[in-house]
Amino acid sequence: KDRGDAEQVRSQAEQARVRTEQARAERNEQIEEAETERAAAERSRVSAEQARSESELARDAAEKERGNAETDRIAAEQARTLSEQSRQEQEETRTAAEQERTMAEQNRQAAEALRVTDSANALEAANAALRNARTAIQETEAWQHVSVEVETGMPDSEAEGTLNRVESGMQFRFVIPAGRTGAVPEVEIGTVTTLDSDASAFVRIEGTPEHPILNLGLPRGLPGTGNVSTVNGLGPDDSGNVQVPVPELAIMDRETIERQTALQDWT
Repeated sequence: KDRGDAEQVRSQAEQARVRTEQARAERNEQIEEAETERAAAERSRVSAEQARSESELARDAAEKERGNAETDRIAAEQARTLSEQSRQEQEETRTAAEQERTMAEQNRQAAEALRVTDSANALEAANAALRNARTAIQETEAWQHVSVEVETGMPDSEAEGTLNRVESGMQFRFVIPAGRTGAVPEVEIGTVTTLDSDASAFVRIEGTPEHPILNLGLPRGLPGTGNVSTVNGLGPDDSGNVQVPVPELAIMDRETIERQTALQDWT
């Protein structure tokens, strides 16, 4: 009985040992599986760390590239701003130049219109003066052969007017200085008076420099023989010429008047 009990105890102990061994084997397997999982997790961690490091390096490189790109963008923006400012300045300069050109063109057109108008007025006044002078001469019996010579002098020179005795008769010679730049005066012939034969011829200027009015006084010719001794109280020089000062006027010369009015042999 004791041996049977001991055998039973031994058997129970063996069973307990087997169970313990099985439990130990299971724990070992669990430990091995856990170690395997740990190793796999470690490998995953190492891989993840490497990937994180690579990602960090890539992020740093990308950040550096972003910084360089931002620097390039800022430089490009500054260059664009400078270019835009230069373009605006050039546009303003072009606009100002265009405005000046437009104003200059308008001034030129206005000056051209004024010149044409003044030239036409001066031509008309000169033609009227010529017609009136010719009418006065034709009405004066002793002054059938009177000629007028007009010469353009230097600008700002002294105007001159002389009454000369020539072979064909009497000659009025005027030296009129060239007019300064500006408006052409509108010359008007006022009155033409026939004087007595012993009176002195005269030219009186009235009005304004822009609109002078010439009043002429022409003496009748002496009957038969005789001569004119004075003009406006001035006597002749040794050559028989009388220097008659004439205020500064802008009168067209003979060639221009003849060409534009188609008058021939007006003297």
